[in-house]
Amino acid sequence: MVTLLSERQDTESAASFHKDDSGLLQAAYCERLKRLGLWSLEERRNRADLIEVFKMVKELSGIPMESMFELSTTKHLRGHELKLTKHRSKNK
Repeated sequence: MVTLLSERQDTESAASFHKDDSGLLQAAYCERLKRLGLWSLEERRNRADLIEVFKMVKELSGIPMESMFELSTTKHLRGHELKLTKHRSKNK
């Protein structure tokens, strides 16, 4: 069986991670994220939301922008061409 070099390196790095005695497994969630250079779940969700809004504005999404946002009528945009405002709920 032929093993690609990248597969072998991934396997070796995974094995060395499990053998790591740096205390990563005992560290708190925030500390592990910091050491590994990863984003928290909240940051990943915010990023996904921003990407989805961008896709709505550029009409690349199946969800129409008008269903959730409307363009602001203000002219003070500091060089930006778009400003979005959320729809208000219609609670009585």
